[in-house]
Amino acid sequence: MRESKGLENPIVPSLFSMAREEGLELYAVGGAVRDRLLQRSPSGDIDFVYKGGSIDRVVGRLQKRVRFKAVPFDNKGFSTLRLCFKSLIIDFQPLHVSGLYQDALHRDFTVNALYLEQKQKGLTLLDPLNGEKDLADGLLKETSEQSFDQDPLRILRLFRFASQLGFRYEKGTLRLAAGSVQKLSRISPERIKDELIKIFSKPMQGLLSDMSDLCLFDLLAGFHPRSVPEFPAGESVINLFLLFSENGRSGAFVSFLKAFRFSKKDIEVAAALHLLEETEEEAVIGRFHKKSSWLLERLKDFCLMTRQKGKRERLEDISCYGSPLIDGREAARLFHVSGPALGALMDALHILQIEKRLTRKEELILAAEKRNGKEY
Repeated sequence: MRESKGLENPIVPSLFSMAREEGLELYAVGGAVRDRLLQRSPSGDIDFVYKGGSIDRVVGRLQKRVRFKAVPFDNKGFSTLRLCFKSLIIDFQPLHVSGLYQDALHRDFTVNALYLEQKQKGLTLLDPLNGEKDLADGLLKETSEQSFDQDPLRILRLFRFASQLGFRYEKGTLRLAAGSVQKLSRISPERIKDELIKIFSKPMQGLLSDMSDLCLFDLLAGFHPRSVPEFPAGESVINLFLLFSENGRSGAFVSFLKAFRFSKKDIEVAAALHLLEETEEEAVIGRFHKKSSWLLERLKDFCLMTRQKGKRERLEDISCYGSPLIDGREAARLFHVSGPALGALMDALHILQIEKRLTRKEELILAAEKRNGKEY
């Protein structure tokens, strides 16, 4: 069975059919339904709720037709079964015991509390909280006054959806969110990180100003932004760095990423961005000539976005002229050095090669000999 994303995947009608045959009521809910109604490109995640028995027989039948990994886990107190396919993730949860309306009240926003069930004529929309109207109005509205208390991460999700969907929210929603901000400290760093990445992949100054007004950055980053910069990039780590830098906090950025369990690669980028900010243009080659090619590309992109032409040109020189023309053994023979002095010599030769934009070994040897002999 071929895989595709979202509710268009052929697995979906099979699930509805098998659930019906097993006496279960099955409903698709959440982002997949919302995105279908908005005609957005589908993601690779689908959430289902069910009632009337166990989902295990449906999963067992499906395993005979397609390969996947089944992972049971607890999600905010709800027993969840996750099916992991090559390009699709499906989560099953039991429907709230009191029915669809109560199930909807336990979700984050009304636009994510829309349900689809399979009828003979096709998929039918069920809308317990009038979320379809909010969807048409581009409005993010909490499902209940307890929504942010139930899961404080929904505060960040509010801003994430506003950014991703271009939706608005009302002042009353912000007031409710404000009452639960301190409870964010109970949320795991990994979950907060995931939301921050999504928010800062497409940040909007107005949204970040509202986040600042809620003192979210005070809680998460330890400072209250004086100003919010323009964000030229579609890259979350760079945009986060720009916020820290704009407010004189770039030195704390690496620690912030570590606290929220960002990847080692993200942390390496963060450290390099801070070093680049601290480095004068003339010293860029000396400080960055040993950096890896992928990191140099990220830094060059950053300089392009932030209009740092001089630094970008020097990083480009490292990329173009940074392949060593002389190895350590040959350098030791030519310049009669060894031990720690040889390491210093290799650095000096490499920097000289890049600064002079040399491409031939003979040129480098000649340039080195013309330099003050004490350097080598």
